[in-house]
Amino acid sequence: MPTLFTNAILPIIGQSGALAALRSPDWLPDFLGPWLFESHWVYSIGLLVAAVLLYFFAPGTWAKIAKRLAAVLGVVALLWMVLPMCFITPGERLRAAHEQILQAASTGQSEPIKELLAADFRFGPRDREMMVRDTIDIALRTLKPKTNLERFYAAKLRRPQADTQINILTTLETGGAGGVMPPGPYLTKWKLHWRDEPGKDWQLVAITHWYTSDGTNDTEMPFDIPLPH
Repeated sequence: MPTLFTNAILPIIGQSGALAALRSPDWLPDFLGPWLFESHWVYSIGLLVAAVLLYFFAPGTWAKIAKRLAAVLGVVALLWMVLPMCFITPGERLRAAHEQILQAASTGQSEPIKELLAADFRFGPRDREMMVRDTIDIALRTLKPKTNLERFYAAKLRRPQADTQINILTTLETGGAGGVMPPGPYLTKWKLHWRDEPGKDWQLVAITHWYTSDGTNDTEMPFDIPLPH
C-alpha cells in the first residue's frame, strides 16, 4: 500500500532517497522488509495502545511483569513507527519509479522517463536507443497528455527483478493527438518488467503488455528473457 514516504517524500527526492533516508537491508527477505520498514499505522498504534492499557490496568498480582511487558511492547511500537521514516524499501522505490513516469508524462518531460530505461530495454520492436532518440518525445509531443491518474497498481518482487501492472486513466490536452482524439479520458493497462540495478535503482527492462480502452492496442509484447514466476 502507499505510505507517507511513497506519496509525499519519494516523488521529491527520487528513488535513491537522498533526504536522510536509508535503503532497507538487501539481505532481508522480500516479504519481511515491507513489514519492518513500511508504515502499518493500524498495527503499530494498536500495539502502543495495548502497551498503555497493559501498563496501567494490569491486575495487581501480575502488575510487575505486565509493566515490563508493556514497556517492551511500547518500545517495539515506537520503533515500528519510526523505522519507516528512516528506511526506504525496494517496493517503495519501485512505486516511486512509476510515479516518476506518470509525473513526467503529465508535464511533457521525457528525460525522467528516459533515465529509467535499462540498457537492454525492449518495447516490442523498439529498443532503448529508439525510445531515447525519438519515440518518447514524439509520443509526448503528439498526444499531449494532461493528467495521468493511477487506477490500479500491483507489484511482484523477486529481486533483483520485479513485475508490475499499472492501469492509468489519461486525459489529453485540447488538440492532443493532432486533434484527432477527444480529450478522453482513456484507460490504458501496462505490464512492466524491472531490474534493481546497484547504483541506478530500478530500471525498466521491458513493457510486456499494453492495452488501450479504445481498442487500438491489446498486445502481448515479445520478450526474450525469463520473467520471475
